Amino acid sequence: MAVDSESKLASAPVVGKPQQSNQGFKVNGVRSVNTKSSIDTPVVSGGYSEIDGIADKFRRHLVIPIISKSTGASSWTALVPGSIITESGISVDTINDSISEKQDWRAGDVVTDTVTVRAVIGPRGLLLSSQQPDKLQKNTSVHLDESGSSANVSLVVQSDGTLEVHKTCSHDGIDENGRPWLERQNRFLETSIAVQETDIFVKPLRFTAEGETFSIDFPYLASQTLAQLAMAGMGGSLLLDTTSELLGEMAQNVWPKTATEAPRDFIEKAHFDRIDRRVAIARAAVPELGAIIDSSEIVLNGRTLLGFHSVMEQLRSHPAIDTISPTLIGEIHGDLNLHNILCCVGPSAKRPVALIDPRGVHLLSDFAKTRDFEPGDYAYELSKLKFSLSAFSEIRHGFLELQGQGTDFKISFKHHSGSETMRQADAGFFDALSTNAEFMKWIEMVEPAGFGALRKRVLLGEAANFVADAACALGRDTVHEVIPLFLIGLDKLNSVLAILNDTISEHKLDDWFARSGEQDTATGILAVQQSLLRGRAAAPLWDVLEIAVPSEQVAAMQGLLETLRGKCFPLHTNIYTSSTPNSKLEFPCLVIHGLQKAHGPTDAILSGVTHANAFFEASGVSDSVKSALRIISVQATGDGSGSFGRQGSKLLAPGPWGASPLELVLLTAQQLRFAKGGRWILDGTSFFVLSRKLEPLTSDVCVLTCPLTAEDISNPAQMAMREALAKCRVQAKPTQSSPEKPSIMPSGAVFLSTEVTTALTQSAKQGTQARGDVLTDIILAAKLDKGSWIRLYGAMGWAGDVDAAWSAAQKLVSVVAAEAELVSGGDKVAMYSFGSLEEYKSLVERAKSDPDMNSLAFLAATLAWREQWAIGE
Repeated sequence: MAVDSESKLASAPVVGKPQQSNQGFKVNGVRSVNTKSSIDTPVVSGGYSEIDGIADKFRRHLVIPIISKSTGASSWTALVPGSIITESGISVDTINDSISEKQDWRAGDVVTDTVTVRAVIGPRGLLLSSQQPDKLQKNTSVHLDESGSSANVSLVVQSDGTLEVHKTCSHDGIDENGRPWLERQNRFLETSIAVQETDIFVKPLRFTAEGETFSIDFPYLASQTLAQLAMAGMGGSLLLDTTSELLGEMAQNVWPKTATEAPRDFIEKAHFDRIDRRVAIARAAVPELGAIIDSSEIVLNGRTLLGFHSVMEQLRSHPAIDTISPTLIGEIHGDLNLHNILCCVGPSAKRPVALIDPRGVHLLSDFAKTRDFEPGDYAYELSKLKFSLSAFSEIRHGFLELQGQGTDFKISFKHHSGSETMRQADAGFFDALSTNAEFMKWIEMVEPAGFGALRKRVLLGEAANFVADAACALGRDTVHEVIPLFLIGLDKLNSVLAILNDTISEHKLDDWFARSGEQDTATGILAVQQSLLRGRAAAPLWDVLEIAVPSEQVAAMQGLLETLRGKCFPLHTNIYTSSTPNSKLEFPCLVIHGLQKAHGPTDAILSGVTHANAFFEASGVSDSVKSALRIISVQATGDGSGSFGRQGSKLLAPGPWGASPLELVLLTAQQLRFAKGGRWILDGTSFFVLSRKLEPLTSDVCVLTCPLTAEDISNPAQMAMREALAKCRVQAKPTQSSPEKPSIMPSGAVFLSTEVTTALTQSAKQGTQARGDVLTDIILAAKLDKGSWIRLYGAMGWAGDVDAAWSAAQKLVSVVAAEAELVSGGDKVAMYSFGSLEEYKSLVERAKSDPDMNSLAFLAATLAWREQWAIGE
């Protein structure tokens, strides 16, 4: 369920959450059973609080873990309206210190003069407000988007912290996809044996019927939808593991309930009659669809298709329909698309997934005039999943493009972060089912014609879903989807006919999703996913992620990293401070360096390297292992941040759910790759998303570049850097743009091999104190004359004695024999900065709408969910 809008009034009575039953969810042969024993409780990400489970619904709020300055321990987690920090000027430290001073907080308590506790969520979560206690609303609601639901759906936060989902509808909707749908849904949830005996479905608290309005209230489960995780790029294998295990459980505990013999004309009524009914509705609303429906042939993406009337006539009369018809019908969810599967996470989660929004619209005309739920074919569940994997979810996210008119059309889909995930899952759907033992036991019982007959019935249902959904688009106010949905359905109906005729096995739409050849940042997101979601048995892509901070910020950094454990790095990853050697040191790991005041970024980096070397040596790491370590180094040495940072650090500033500067830097750092031991050095006030896969590094010194932006052109420092790069003629790879062209800029990432850092630290031990950054002090100082370098030094704003700085830079240059190499991050690299209040405000405001930041947030959520339930391990 995604956020649509925030903080509008809503009302609902206060009740407690009902207890769900203790049926488990079997993952890789291990069943998770809900009991109160702490031994059986699933491991939850470090620092995960109840309020984390609603933060993704409040994307205009900032998540502030409350950290003790002395111990670094996290007590409360506060959800704070962003404007309190970015507009009102109340500092993060003020809120942190005020909350940490008290053990107990209640709704209405005052945090500062202008900040009040609206609600206490769970044992340690605070929802804050800028309203005074006497003006607090009784509750807060957030509108939720349930994949185009005809109902108004909102998350209601009561003042006592109770969380409920409120669904209400006052109109009939398209094909009764309104109040009648909601009434039938409630009837199913009230009377279904499967709902009563399992915890697969989210069970209602109550329903209300008043006049034309029907409402249902549900307990809120901390979760994201499987569609959100899939579209972020969770990986096809993990997606298929999840869906096939769910279907295996439903084959045991849902579909057999109240199963009865299926009518011989089930396919005729459930698919063909429904298609005709929905097409008539869509045609009446979209007149131009009529000509397409009545055409004898349609050309779609160069393929000539039988017209709608002809293909429907041949399908209706096809003799194979009888052989693939279901033998049984019974209890089914009925709308099992990815948007209706919740991935549950957090301390209160009882199972990995739960189902919402069961079907309420009739399939069979026998049930059209009743409010009872109707039994259905379990294959309809599979066809809904296949439908959402093959194109529906991407249509709902706006990735479809339609061209053409008359009878000749072309459909294509924009490449996005989840493209590879969706294509892999769609292609592997039937194979994953055929290897699920529980599911195949069910098939053996109910499919006399075998798995092949089921496969054909699922593909027919998938095609019917696309055609039928053309009418549903009217209810979602997305009329532009009507024609493409119909065309995709027509294409698939033609394919089903060919399959029944044994002409083809299955027509895939892969070429519709083919990349245009242009670069995009989905490449960078995929690189993050490949590192972040690797299995424990797979070799990691980095060994150490080190962060250098002023010594007084070590406790805060350690506390914040603990809250990100299992989100931005695997749950089992250890966090060390370099001041405390550990004889049981394990890689990969995070290491925090507490530095004294440094003269500049280069000085801080070399100081951090010295700290790291001492830490590894004292922890018993051999020289050979140490020299091969692949280290990502983040520098956050503190330069004053005003109200938005924490303890003066911009990197420690809070952000919306999944989008704090620290989270984003940790996640995007995992795009970097190594061909040898060394360090990728990142600055602590920016991050980037690459648009091309990084080539293997061939040099001991590399500078990652990105395209010049309009902001760079107006920035004197950036223009000075561009001119310096052009003047230096730094070596570029043959496949990269020439560094002489004014189109590239340094991204803020520099690679130094172990050999280079060793030589540099030896120079630093002899008293060399550089005052600039690595790019100016080590790379450009080797190429520029003194006058040019001094002009660059001044333009970059470095302080101190410039002659001493030049002298120090030359001493460092003298020990580095390697030529620097430019490595392109791509032509469409997305750069983000948070070095100033304006940049930070822009980052906060973009978090909700920026596709890359959304993907990163949901990848972190995927890791938290996978780690909690050990899925795929």
